[in-house]
Amino acid sequence: MTQRNDIDARTLRDMLERGERVTVVDVRRREEHAEESIPGSVTFFAYDALRAGKEGAMEGLGFPAGGLEGSLRRARA
Repeated sequence: MTQRNDIDARTLRDMLERGERVTVVDVRRREEHAEESIPGSVTFFAYDALRAGKEGAMEGLGFPAGGLEGSLRRARA
Protein backbone atom coordinates (compact mmCIF):
# COMPACT_ATOMS: atom_id res chain seq x y z
CA MET A 1 0.00 0.00 0.00
CA THR A 2 1.25 3.47 -0.85
CA GLN A 3 1.71 5.95 1.96
CA ARG A 4 1.56 9.65 1.15
CA ASN A 5 2.01 12.57 3.48
CA ASP A 6 0.11 15.14 1.48
CA ILE A 7 -2.22 14.85 -1.49
CA ASP A 8 -4.39 17.29 -3.36
CA ALA A 9 -8.10 16.92 -4.09
CA ARG A 10 -7.54 15.78 -7.69
CA THR A 11 -5.19 12.98 -6.59
CA LEU A 12 -7.66 11.85 -3.94
CA ARG A 13 -10.50 11.80 -6.47
CA ASP A 14 -8.41 9.71 -8.86
CA MET A 15 -7.52 7.25 -6.11
CA LEU A 16 -11.16 6.87 -5.11
CA GLU A 17 -12.22 6.39 -8.74
CA ARG A 18 -9.66 3.56 -9.04
CA GLY A 19 -11.25 1.95 -5.99
CA GLU A 20 -8.21 2.39 -3.76
CA ARG A 21 -8.83 2.21 -0.03
CA VAL A 22 -7.89 5.53 1.52
CA THR A 23 -8.20 7.25 4.83
CA VAL A 24 -8.11 11.02 4.74
CA VAL A 25 -6.74 12.77 7.79
CA ASP A 26 -8.17 16.30 7.87
CA VAL A 27 -5.59 18.46 9.66
CA ARG A 28 -7.13 21.86 8.95
CA ARG A 29 -7.73 24.47 11.62
CA ARG A 30 -10.85 24.22 13.77
CA GLU A 31 -12.34 27.30 12.10
CA GLU A 32 -12.07 25.75 8.64
CA HIS A 33 -13.42 22.44 9.88
CA ALA A 34 -16.39 24.24 11.45
CA GLU A 35 -17.25 25.73 8.04
CA GLU A 36 -17.17 22.39 6.25
CA SER A 37 -15.87 18.92 6.90
CA ILE A 38 -14.57 16.21 4.62
CA PRO A 39 -17.06 13.32 4.69
CA GLY A 40 -15.53 10.10 5.99
CA SER A 41 -12.32 11.78 7.10
CA VAL A 42 -10.52 11.50 10.41
CA THR A 43 -10.21 14.93 12.04
CA PHE A 44 -6.93 15.72 13.76
CA PHE A 45 -6.22 19.38 14.46
CA ALA A 46 -2.53 19.62 13.61
CA TYR A 47 -2.36 22.28 10.87
CA ASP A 48 -0.36 24.88 12.78
CA ALA A 49 2.10 22.33 14.17
CA LEU A 50 2.64 20.83 10.71
CA ARG A 51 3.15 24.26 9.12
CA ALA A 52 5.70 25.05 11.83
CA GLY A 53 7.55 21.83 11.01
CA LYS A 54 7.14 20.43 14.50
CA GLU A 55 8.27 16.83 14.81
CA GLY A 56 5.62 14.65 16.29
CA ALA A 57 2.77 16.88 15.08
CA MET A 58 0.79 13.77 14.20
CA GLU A 59 1.60 11.87 17.41
CA GLY A 60 -1.47 10.71 19.20
CA LEU A 61 -3.42 10.08 16.02
CA GLY A 62 -3.36 6.34 16.63
CA PHE A 63 -3.40 5.60 12.92
CA PRO A 64 -3.49 1.92 11.91
CA ALA A 65 -0.23 0.51 10.60
CA GLY A 66 0.01 0.40 6.82
CA GLY A 67 -2.68 3.02 6.29
CA LEU A 68 -2.60 5.95 3.95
CA GLU A 69 -1.95 9.12 5.86
CA GLY A 70 -2.67 12.29 4.01
CA SER A 71 -3.89 15.73 4.53
CA LEU A 72 -6.22 17.05 1.92
CA ARG A 73 -5.44 20.34 0.27
CA ARG A 74 -8.35 21.65 -1.68
CA ALA A 75 -7.39 22.22 -5.28
CA ARG A 76 -7.34 25.93 -5.91
CA ALA A 77 -8.59 26.60 -9.41
